[in-house]
Amino acid sequence: MKRQRNSYTVEEKCKAVDLACLFPQNNLRSIGSGRHVLFPEEEAQLYE
Repeated sequence: MKRQRNSYTVEEKCKAVDLACLFPQNNLRSIGSGRHVLFPEEEAQLYE
């Protein structure tokens, strides 16, 4: 059985975009997040 496809008007699409912009952006990483360096002295030597 095939799924019936929907078509939306421009107004409906604009409303959907406006609603999506109201939600907070939870998927953005904050500064300083992520894995921390286990051996900072060795990392500094490798960087040099």
